Amino acid sequence: MKSQPSEPGPESVSRDPVAAGAGTEPPPRPLRALTAPVRGRLTVAVGLQAVAALAGVVPFIAVSEIADRLTATAPADGDDLWPPVVLACAAGLVALVCGTAAGALAHVADNDLQLALRRRLARHIGRLPLGRLTERGTGEVKQAVQDDVSALHTLFAHTLLDVVAVLTAPALALGYLFTVDWRLALVGVVPLALGVFLFGRAMAGAATQMAEF
Repeated sequence: MKSQPSEPGPESVSRDPVAAGAGTEPPPRPLRALTAPVRGRLTVAVGLQAVAALAGVVPFIAVSEIADRLTATAPADGDDLWPPVVLACAAGLVALVCGTAAGALAHVADNDLQLALRRRLARHIGRLPLGRLTERGTGEVKQAVQDDVSALHTLFAHTLLDVVAVLTAPALALGYLFTVDWRLALVGVVPLALGVFLFGRAMAGAATQMAEF
């Protein structure tokens, strides 16, 4: 008696993304699908962090303006110095408030996302045969439900905002430097360009490992 052909398991499915996706629409990006429930709050947090980073540069620009007015041919009096002082204080307050709000909102979004993911995983595990859990052990369940989900905290609650701050603040500072002295601004770009070049060279052989990771 011939045995019935079994359904292909996950191991038998082709891992070739071209073959697997032929004739079908491309799958959604994993992180985009993962963050769908909290994407709005993360977007607001990113915007607040960008405002905080930009506002954090303003006090330095104000100090530069004060120095220019004090060292001018006709030194400014006290009344002329108050506007940049007030601007620096207001910008510092805006940076503090927006940065704190961005961090708090990102952490709340991360907490809600982790709760939703753990509930989804718990429902999925509850539908699995008991033999599956016996074969794999409880360590795999803990790894998926607790450790892997907790690892997302750094990405969404910290790294996302840090990247925004790292990109926006130097952009404003560099733009201001070009208005002061474009030649010195170009000199300031040299270390950045050299760092990007060297980092690209150092990571040239890591593309395969990063894709696998």
